[in-house]
Amino acid sequence: MEVVITGKTKMQGGLCIGGLRLSDWSAIRLLPSDGSRSWPTDSPMKVGEVWNVEGAPNAVLTPPHTEDFRLTVAPSKVRDYGASLKNDIVANVAVAQGNFAALYQGHLLPILSGSICVRRPNVPSFSTQFWIATWDINLRLNGKAYYVVSWQDKTYKMPYVGVEQPVTVIPAGSLIRVSLARWFTPPSHTEEACYLQLSGWWL
Repeated sequence: MEVVITGKTKMQGGLCIGGLRLSDWSAIRLLPSDGSRSWPTDSPMKVGEVWNVEGAPNAVLTPPHTEDFRLTVAPSKVRDYGASLKNDIVANVAVAQGNFAALYQGHLLPILSGSICVRRPNVPSFSTQFWIATWDINLRLNGKAYYVVSWQDKTYKMPYVGVEQPVTVIPAGSLIRVSLARWFTPPSHTEEACYLQLSGWWL
């Protein structure tokens, strides 16, 4: 099966690598054959490359992370996709447009800490999504890289987890890939949540 890589993001212990099946443009998250959730930081897979993969959907799929696909053999690079990737994603994938209400089946929840997340029982059926924002999204550096957005007259932040250097401004109209982190209970919180993060863009 051929997959175009559309996300390569930092996570605890390594990298998360996701893409789209070229057969039907459905989302997929590639999991190593050794049973782990992450790839080593020197993984050769890059955004914009087409790789051949073999495996099956993970035996246990916990929403919203329904894209998990466990490989059974090592993946192999086929080719570079080419410059048309952005346009082909827009043409073949249901891309959200507008503000955060358009994302994740309307289940995103702004919280007092300034983050955005989903919590049970309002959980979407997927964890990765493409989005075209109608305003500029600005970078803020505060120990880590965040992209700052306004929603419901308040300012919220999305951690940037991609491996490419962050840009100062993601202009309105750019194609953005967002994802929901794995279920997590931060210190001083009492409830698990999946937090919204920004993983990449096509300007």
